[in-house]
Amino acid sequence: MNAIVLNGHSLTPATLREIGNGGTVAIDPACPAKIQAAWTLMQTAVEERWPVYGVTTGLGPQAVVEMPDTAIDSFSLSTLRGRAHALGPAMPGSWVRAAMAVRLNTLLIGATSVR
Repeated sequence: MNAIVLNGHSLTPATLREIGNGGTVAIDPACPAKIQAAWTLMQTAVEERWPVYGVTTGLGPQAVVEMPDTAIDSFSLSTLRGRAHALGPAMPGSWVRAAMAVRLNTLLIGATSVR
């Protein structure tokens, strides 16, 4: 079976179903460069203190408040941990695989500054 190549744009319901059912996933070779470019841009934004929602500013009503230098490094992780909770039984593995594929596909667009 050939790997399903994700690139941020080509994921379909049919390929998502295939991934959820155990299909192999690969990343388009062009994507790492796009991801790196976004990361580099975000590093420039942080260094030059550009207002970037949730990166150099707070969230929600705090979006207009500049984040102190001492908080920038830990803010993303604490925000993620603050939303990392669940309730109820574990989801089926096929659903988890599909959800992870959707998230990966989104990250491969190269607009999130993930590293």
